[in-house]
Amino acid sequence: MDSFLSHGLLHELAPLQTKARILASGALDELAVLLRNPAVGDEALADLYRKAGPFQKLSDERWRRLVELAADNPRIVAPGDEEHGPDWGFWDIHKALFELVVSAPVTDEWCRVLHRTLVRVHPPTVAIKVPINPTLQKWEAFEAKDYRGDPAEGEFTDLPLAEEFRCIVAAVYGTRLVDSAYERAGTPNSATLPERCAYYAGASLTKKEVAQFSARDGAAFGLAFSFNESAMCSRESREAFEEHANYPLPLYRSRLEVIARRWKYLRTVIARWDQDEDEADDPVGTSLRRIDQGVTALAREVRRLWWLLVAGLAVLAWIVRR
Repeated sequence: MDSFLSHGLLHELAPLQTKARILASGALDELAVLLRNPAVGDEALADLYRKAGPFQKLSDERWRRLVELAADNPRIVAPGDEEHGPDWGFWDIHKALFELVVSAPVTDEWCRVLHRTLVRVHPPTVAIKVPINPTLQKWEAFEAKDYRGDPAEGEFTDLPLAEEFRCIVAAVYGTRLVDSAYERAGTPNSATLPERCAYYAGASLTKKEVAQFSARDGAAFGLAFSFNESAMCSRESREAFEEHANYPLPLYRSRLEVIARRWKYLRTVIARWDQDEDEADDPVGTSLRRIDQGVTALAREVRRLWWLLVAGLAVLAWIVRR
């Protein structure tokens, strides 16, 4: 089973030349079914991000489209670490994704594809091989445009999209492990906002600091805080953030879901903004809500297994047709 999950559907169902042909000319809606399936294979996802194996000869535009499709694959979200050892396949996927982030061309298209991908991930620090600062500097002069040619707006903040993207890159990759110690790409006093976001996303934050940094950098701090796993796992830190952040932040909600995939006790946690005051003061209502959330989580898992079955059958039928 472990071998199948590592190699996956793409490896098992077709020889290399057939895979390359399918990836180069197959319908994107069919490829979406394949690349969004967590059973597509760890090797396949790593090859995709490295443009290796069956992806090697794709045009740059086609490759970028496939990377975008894979952004919705649950496999990139959280590891399946178990007591017998780490999830090596997850590590390799994220080593490959980090290599892509570092090497990607500075273009509007890659900004949007990587932005869409990185808001869904929580990579292990072992995947971050070099400091992210040179990559942030590489994108520093870039400005994403909207359809009118004006600076594109950020999806989660009041920042321009390009600056929001740099903040996300800094938040995701701003802390790495070097000689058993954490090295951060910024400090709370760094001159640039992305470098401050690198600190916000990786440091242990006190309630006082949460209030201070939230007042200074607003939604950008909220964005970075949403990638801070230790802070998001701390009830005290979350409550401090929710108290001082005067805006509902969709990314904060979605990041709670991302981190809850690894830390199951967070599956019953909801943001203060999603509670009305009466319900928050009602312990019976709170208990019922948590039961409902547990049932919802179970239903989500059943849907995920159904998706795996249906997608696998769809891919088999697709291969046989060809």
